[in-house]
Amino acid sequence: MAEEVQDTRPSPPCWLDKNVIQTALREGDGDPTITVLSCDITMANAVGDGYTSDMYRVVAKLQDSNERRVIVKCQPLGGQREEMIKNLNAFETERKMLMEILPSMCKLLEGAKPGEYEPFSAKCLYFGEDPVQFLVLEDLRHSGFTLVEMAKGLDLTHCKLVVRTLARFHASSLALLEANPSILQNHRKTIYTEEFRKDVTPFYNNSMKSLEKTVLQWPGYEKYAEKIKNIRKNIYDRIMDTARAKYGELNTLVHGDCHSNNMMFRYSDTCVTDIRLVDFQTCYYSSPTLDLQYFLRVCPNEEVRRSGIDGLIKEYHSTFSDTLDILNCSAHKITLEKLKKEFDEHFIFGFAVVTSFLPLIFVDPSQRQDLDGITNPNDDLTNTVENIMVDGPFERIIKQFLVESENLGLL
Repeated sequence: MAEEVQDTRPSPPCWLDKNVIQTALREGDGDPTITVLSCDITMANAVGDGYTSDMYRVVAKLQDSNERRVIVKCQPLGGQREEMIKNLNAFETERKMLMEILPSMCKLLEGAKPGEYEPFSAKCLYFGEDPVQFLVLEDLRHSGFTLVEMAKGLDLTHCKLVVRTLARFHASSLALLEANPSILQNHRKTIYTEEFRKDVTPFYNNSMKSLEKTVLQWPGYEKYAEKIKNIRKNIYDRIMDTARAKYGELNTLVHGDCHSNNMMFRYSDTCVTDIRLVDFQTCYYSSPTLDLQYFLRVCPNEEVRRSGIDGLIKEYHSTFSDTLDILNCSAHKITLEKLKKEFDEHFIFGFAVVTSFLPLIFVDPSQRQDLDGITNPNDDLTNTVENIMVDGPFERIIKQFLVESENLGLL
């Protein structure tokens, strides 16, 4: 289980008070009589845990002697984060996902098989825009959900739960799109466009340059330095092309940021029983294999990476096909072979996340950077990343990944 998050960011903003929470609870519950007497507000994420937002945990004491626990997710102010999040329209994207699209997807699933499916996300109670955009969400931790420690990786049981959830997410988005073709209109834009090149490219370039240097220190792996360099030269152009929805391929709504910190799990004793996805700010319409590339390259533990990836793709395909059948959308089904082919064709996306994002997972929490630090890498972060690459789990993972990729002809 993840350790308690430390309050490493500034105090909560002065505008976040009991009146804001009272308004959110009244609107979210549809009950104008709710009265909030006081609020205890603390930071809910540490530096490096929430790149695109500031999050606060609120315990509200009500007039009826009850308590309500919520999370307030706020648009960041200052630095490159603020400009990038505004340009991406991230909070409006998440508002629409949480308050319109996800409830509609869940309604379709519930209508097809009542009582069979859990929600994809936390309930969103309220969306505000003054003085900044913010969301008020149910506190999943209070409902027994918790984060896992990203650096340990997810075992096979967790991974199966995730891919089944992603499969239902993707399939139900197709059913929703069929019923309401215009509902995903605002999700045609991804972060991987020319507009965000200057924000995103330094992140990939810096990590890949570090990896180029690092593989030269590994006997027998020196040949990969030139291959990594060649990929790095046009990495962002290739990612933009990969992330674009293509005619003739399977396209669905994708989560867009499928790492372990955007998943919360609930347990019975020591067995994982349920999951909620979080952070829907970068959802877009494209190939569902992009979510699979992201998740399967970054999140599994070493044992699953060695022997479980193919089985997880089969698990995903089985659930995806079954869900389409349940939703009377069988026309969108594809064969397992076609799914694997598209997964391999989107290899470059997985290469980018495994070489750039994976090292950050192993960074000590005290050395993590916020979004400004990652998109404008400094010498300290570069040195930290290079030290992580030299030894330990990242070295074992990337060596295995490079060999497998070369054997498949993907490099």
